[in-house]
Amino acid sequence: MDKLQTIIHSLSKEEHQSFGRFIRRRKQQKARMDLALFKLLARPTKWKAEALMRRLYEVPNPTAYHALRKRLMRHLSDFIVLKQMGQEETPLAGMMGQMAMARHLFEHNLSTLGWEILIKAEKKAIKQEAYEELNSIYLLQLAHAGVDAPYSLSEILQKHQTNKHLAEEEERAIIALSLVQHALQQAKNQGHVPDFAQIITDIQASYGLTGAINKRPSLFYRFMAMARAAVLVNKDFHAFAPFLDEQYTQMANQGAFKPHHITYQLELLYMLAHVWYRCKHFDKSNELIKTAEEMINESGKGIKDRFYAKFTLLNAANLTYLNQSGTAVVILEELCKKPLSLAESLDAKFSLSFCYFLLQQPKKALPLDLGVRHSDNWLIKKMGPEWVLKKSAGEIILQYELGNEEIALNRIYQVRRKFSDLLEMSQYANVVVYLKLIEQMIKMPDKATSKQFYEQIQSNIHYLPFEEEDLQYLSFYAWLKAKVVQKPFNQVLQELLGFDFVE
Repeated sequence: MDKLQTIIHSLSKEEHQSFGRFIRRRKQQKARMDLALFKLLARPTKWKAEALMRRLYEVPNPTAYHALRKRLMRHLSDFIVLKQMGQEETPLAGMMGQMAMARHLFEHNLSTLGWEILIKAEKKAIKQEAYEELNSIYLLQLAHAGVDAPYSLSEILQKHQTNKHLAEEEERAIIALSLVQHALQQAKNQGHVPDFAQIITDIQASYGLTGAINKRPSLFYRFMAMARAAVLVNKDFHAFAPFLDEQYTQMANQGAFKPHHITYQLELLYMLAHVWYRCKHFDKSNELIKTAEEMINESGKGIKDRFYAKFTLLNAANLTYLNQSGTAVVILEELCKKPLSLAESLDAKFSLSFCYFLLQQPKKALPLDLGVRHSDNWLIKKMGPEWVLKKSAGEIILQYELGNEEIALNRIYQVRRKFSDLLEMSQYANVVVYLKLIEQMIKMPDKATSKQFYEQIQSNIHYLPFEEEDLQYLSFYAWLKAKVVQKPFNQVLQELLGFDFVE
């Protein structure tokens, strides 16, 4: 596939239709030839130049064909640029448009209006911490620091120098981020649990960023998001939680979060609330969620659309482990009625299924679990292999509880085949044991409640101290133990979590 065809295939079906309208906007004959070439290249066929020329011309004309390709590439470039500028997710595009308009006005001796637009672009760039764009804005201001300028030349120079310092700091941060990512990846490849706090601290110090990170929410968020990615792989939540909590609290107390930092602040609040949830500090997590909800309720629609569902899902998860599954069900059922992203919808269904299971209603839980009518391969692409593995394990347990033992057994075999690479990793050793023990429960039901089987569970499943143990692994263990001791799953789970069980 040639480069032009590769670019065309990167567009969605909707974008193909939009491009067709875009290319016909002038209704010129040559534009229709561009469109004909576009439609041919949009097919999955691997074309040779000679075949395309035979389709386009009565007599093959290499010169005309290559000129046509260049025209089509220009159209594609213009279309993609305009599309990017029109997207809400690219606020910098508006600045570029304002700068272009300001240049036009200066060239036509409309300096007062040019400065008015340029100052708007400057304010927007400062708010977005867009230092590269700010540099261009200040250079344009310097070029037109004349009679109509609202700033003196010395003021513009001072702003330019300050921005240059921040831009260099940003550049060092990008280099430091790449080094942090490399160090975390190396630790993962070598099977080590990375000391992310030490890695981040050392690299920040090496690049003179120690003080800057805690003053710049955007940089702080990027560093913490990278550390969290490593934590999610290694399940090392108990070490990350106090580190993130201390750093976030320090920033908040210093007044680092301004109104225009709300997106970064909410992302960090979610990160912190989630890590405390995984550390089994459910009340502490819900306190942070309440703080976030107050901020969301005072914000516009864009913020609500972005954050409402994820904080609601986390709140429901906390309530589930606080033995308030009934309340969690009400919250999740209401959430499922709202417009959600694919990931949010799948998470909501999975969480609701777990709540029904805790309430000893597996018949309600299973349709939700099976209602995700997509293949494992499709779900892996959309949600990741760990999410699908967790869903599959839940489905096995549900089928077992409903007496569908053959289905549960077949699903165990499928999981072993599908996730063989994942199950070879040390952090999934307990999952291998779970599958083996459930298989034994199915094949030897008389032994499932025996003392021997309980001892087998205790000796084969390796657990960390309670504070360090992964919450999800603890939940699966609670179910196995509940089957042996013949108590309700929720009761055993609450006892393991150190709570008094109340029906």
